[in-house]
Amino acid sequence: MVEGPSEYYLFSAIFEYVSPNFEADGKYLLQVDGINFKPYSELYRALGIDIWIKTDNDLKASSGDKHVFSPIGLNRCIDLLDQSVTPRLDNYRIDFSSKDERKQNIKSKKEELYSTNRSLVSQLNAKGIFISEVDLENDLAKVLSDRERNEMSELDFINWLQSSKQYNMLEYIDNNLTQEIAQKIMQSEYFKVLAEFLGDE
Repeated sequence: MVEGPSEYYLFSAIFEYVSPNFEADGKYLLQVDGINFKPYSELYRALGIDIWIKTDNDLKASSGDKHVFSPIGLNRCIDLLDQSVTPRLDNYRIDFSSKDERKQNIKSKKEELYSTNRSLVSQLNAKGIFISEVDLENDLAKVLSDRERNEMSELDFINWLQSSKQYNMLEYIDNNLTQEIAQKIMQSEYFKVLAEFLGDE
């Protein structure tokens, strides 16, 4: 299961290269059009169907204090586990004095949260739940080389993808994705959900 069209288009295109007949094996890619994985998770698990989830490491600003953020990405993943065993994470304060500083400090906090919660991330992975260090676009930028990003820097590539997510992801897939790049993405640590889903085919 994935959040939206960017993940769906990218993963579908990768599967076309590395495992074009994956649906014949009873495996399906589902776009939930948002972040509400829980109803799907509960239904499929009740039916005995194995699931894999890829989601972003989102932070959400408090309505009462623009410097207080809730780690909603990790907490949405925790909600898919037994909360009596794994409690939700508390809010965090992020200081900034400009729009650019806010964006950079939020990204840094996401990376810090991912790094300092490695045991939780491993616990989630064991249940088929995979969260990005930051988000899909940042994950992809880190996997690709300068040549594979059309000589764009990581930051420029991320900004380009996020400026028109669905359109630019499709443009990248159509003009740049190859068998070699698809294999590289699938085998990377950032996208290990794909190998887990396919069963390391």
